[in-house]
Amino acid sequence: MVEDSENLYAHRSGAERALERLVDAYTPLVRSVCRRYLRDPEDLEDAVQQTFLKFAQHAVRIDSSLASWLVAVAQSSSIDLIRCHQRQQRHLEAVGRAGTLSKASAEHQLVHEVIRQRLQLALLELDPPSRQLVIERFYEKVPLRVIAAREGVAAGTISRRVAAALQDLAAILRDMGINAVDELTLAEHFGDPANLRASQYRDQEGLRFSTEWRATEPTARRDDGVPLSACLPGWNRPIRVGVLVSYLTLVKPASTGVMISEQAQVRTAGLLIHPAFRFVAIVEPGTDAKGPVEQVLREYDLVDGLIDATDEAALRTLDLIMIGVNAFISSSATRALSAAVRSGVGLLNEFWTGEQNIHDEDPHLAELMLSCTPLRAFHTKPHCGEFLTASVIDEHPLLPGLKQGMTFLSYGCGPVYRPTPGTKVLVVKDQVIEQDEHGIPGLGPARMPVCLVGQLGSGRVFIANVLQQAEIAQHLTVSPTDYLLNVVSWLVAPRC
Repeated sequence: MVEDSENLYAHRSGAERALERLVDAYTPLVRSVCRRYLRDPEDLEDAVQQTFLKFAQHAVRIDSSLASWLVAVAQSSSIDLIRCHQRQQRHLEAVGRAGTLSKASAEHQLVHEVIRQRLQLALLELDPPSRQLVIERFYEKVPLRVIAAREGVAAGTISRRVAAALQDLAAILRDMGINAVDELTLAEHFGDPANLRASQYRDQEGLRFSTEWRATEPTARRDDGVPLSACLPGWNRPIRVGVLVSYLTLVKPASTGVMISEQAQVRTAGLLIHPAFRFVAIVEPGTDAKGPVEQVLREYDLVDGLIDATDEAALRTLDLIMIGVNAFISSSATRALSAAVRSGVGLLNEFWTGEQNIHDEDPHLAELMLSCTPLRAFHTKPHCGEFLTASVIDEHPLLPGLKQGMTFLSYGCGPVYRPTPGTKVLVVKDQVIEQDEHGIPGLGPARMPVCLVGQLGSGRVFIANVLQQAEIAQHLTVSPTDYLLNVVSWLVAPRC
């Protein structure tokens, strides 16, 4: 907003009144975000005040959307307050049971006290990029997906950089004589050990949010404090985007024996940083408190709700469902997801949904892929994952710059099937898969569909059978951000 830019400029020049105007203008937005997490009125006000305190401290460094920045800080401030209460409660319970701190607990506290005393000096010894990353992630609580979008890399890449920075910081502290320090101890010291990628996942107590965390009814209304300028054209409320997170995909290998990273399931959601979106997690029954699932939900800010993947009524409250690369999905989930799309929810589906279930001939799984035949998996030989050429066979406004006859490289492995009548196939891989290779009755020689648009009932569907959207986006005449924003806008347009 021009007015926001003028006010922010005035504040940077020392005009305190400009800061007051911005605080007044954005207090409803910040309070609405904090209210999703906090029930106690005093906690709510504490989180709001903490958010604007951070704004006052960092206003001169904000070079992105002010509304987006405040939403991210309000979320992290609220979660920090919840965690603080949890730590206090656990400490009181431990003291009540033991009556006194054990020797191990005392040593544990001593280590953290020494870390606290030396941490500022150790940070100064870090290389500047690592120091800035630690400050943003652990002090300012900037979400990984926001940092990743700014740097133009995947959230998983930023996660690995955070882990490396903590390793370097731990080494510096050990050189200072604190021998008991490693990167996990540091992450615990910063209050967020879940942000480290563990070599082996284990179940852990879930992060408990307020009642709204499990709400499935839309809570974003015109009066929820979100400025209309932060909404997409034609909308007077944020768009509810449900992102599927499969627990089994996080902890079990796919049919090739390769683990699918958590990033593959939520990568595209991490690229949608526009304030118009509210991200809701979709998980299968009994997996919401699993350690790997909660780690993904926190890292990618999927904290605007939680929906059971088998709950058709809850899924219908969404405007858009996003399904990334995953290997496992139950038939009860595909049935509910398909029904929700048929009712009018948009669907952005990537790669081969339920790769491990692809031979089950689940009709609802086929529907989610816009297929009228059973699905079959094809793997490139001799090395799985080799890239193949793909050709544009039809043009579409959602893919500006892709002209009929153009070719580009696409991830070679993928699903084989016949698209449903009325589906517009835009891109196919050039390699022909013979009947005896795919085994789909009556299909004959076929090529793997790469990019398709169509309908499933009343819901619009966009399918990109690619490992990541960059395979397509890099060949367009618009930026990757604008490409995805246009795709999502088209998918949710009927609900506008």
